[in-house]
Amino acid sequence: MQNGDIAPNDMTGSWAGAFGQTQFMPSTFLELAVDFDGDGRRDLVNSVPDALASTANFLDNRGYRTGEPWGYEVKLPDGFWAASNRKDKKSISHWRDQGLTLANGSPLPYDLSSAGLLLPAGMEGPAFLVGKNFDTFYSYNASENYALAIAHLSDLITREDSSKTDFITAWPTDDPGISRQQAKDIQQALLNAGYDIGGVDGIIGDNTRTAIQQYQTSRGIFPADGRAGQKFYRAIVGNAAPSQTQYGQPANSQPLNPAPADRMGQLIQQQTTAPNSYSSQPSVSSSTSGNTRYRRVTDVDGTIKLVRIDQGS
Repeated sequence: MQNGDIAPNDMTGSWAGAFGQTQFMPSTFLELAVDFDGDGRRDLVNSVPDALASTANFLDNRGYRTGEPWGYEVKLPDGFWAASNRKDKKSISHWRDQGLTLANGSPLPYDLSSAGLLLPAGMEGPAFLVGKNFDTFYSYNASENYALAIAHLSDLITREDSSKTDFITAWPTDDPGISRQQAKDIQQALLNAGYDIGGVDGIIGDNTRTAIQQYQTSRGIFPADGRAGQKFYRAIVGNAAPSQTQYGQPANSQPLNPAPADRMGQLIQQQTTAPNSYSSQPSVSSSTSGNTRYRRVTDVDGTIKLVRIDQGS
């Protein structure tokens, strides 16, 4: 730390919080913080010029392209489906050929060398094509929602009429967002189901979204959009008891297809061939055959069996 620099553990002011306190860790601070007001100190707490200039220096260092848009809201053609994957960059010509337009129906402009599709609320919500500058925003704070908020704010600042702040396509209201704890529950359930997503931190990042898409695909949930909303929360967590160590089948397991004459097999098949829709499917559930009640148990290796409740597990 150079003489006169603000200590990293003192970076608790409003400007530090607003302009990426998390990203300006000691090494990043020493590398990229700027004394823009010329007072001999790089002060991200008390100096607005230093905070803004340091943020700009961070973005420039991470590849921000001046004069290039971050991306734009787009309209998907009828019948179109694709997974949300901003990293899978395609040319604008590719997206034009797929039938995508700007959200107002105008043709896509050729001002991005390539762009990836971002569906932050799934197929029913607003859609975006995002380029390198969006990824730069994301590098500043690893949240697609944060990056989208900053990108949208930048558009509003440059508009002559910024009275209308909403996206053209409304955000869906039938699948609300989740809390931090629910995000952790989803991540734990994915880990229990055999998906390597890293640690449980309550932050829905790229690894978690990819695992959600794989989980959705393996269970016939359509669209497999990777969205971690209330619908998916109910689908993977359901009403499973906290003491249970597994919420669903491992991704590589296959449902059993017993002969119809096997009543036990029929019960298992009824439990494993549900319609392709979101539903609460914990790994342990109950079935009834006559006066006998069974409990469906999914072992860690994916084996499915029915156990009479009076026989225990």
